[in-house]
Amino acid sequence: MKHLPGNSPEVFEILGRYAMNHDVILKRGNLPIITKENYTWHILMEGKTVKAFVGEEQILSYTKLQAFVVLDATKTELRSLVKEVVRRFQKTNYPKLTISVLNEHVDIFAKEKFEVVKRKINWTDLAFFQYEEAKQGT
Repeated sequence: MKHLPGNSPEVFEILGRYAMNHDVILKRGNLPIITKENYTWHILMEGKTVKAFVGEEQILSYTKLQAFVVLDATKTELRSLVKEVVRRFQKTNYPKLTISVLNEHVDIFAKEKFEVVKRKINWTDLAFFQYEEAKQGT
């Protein structure tokens, strides 16, 4: 697993091809994959092969996961990616970690104690709460 800052040249080398990949774009509901300086990319790899990735962005008082892309990862591998992201998040002072995922991936996040915030047609908004006060303020 790699963890890279959003402005790292390595992000563009490793993930750039997926930002313009037609199949990836369609699977994401035509949502673009972007990066920013304040992103951290968590990349699940096997050798030089990218299996899945997700961007993490600090937004004011919480953390938001962006662009969760599954390429060729098993559910077990995806759980390990999510577990690692949560483990790193728990070392911060931010109260809430959010993500919007395709409905087919909700169970992976639910097993890591993410809660459903809102269900949509194809997507579900989820949140992981680090403190009880954060849950009450949602």
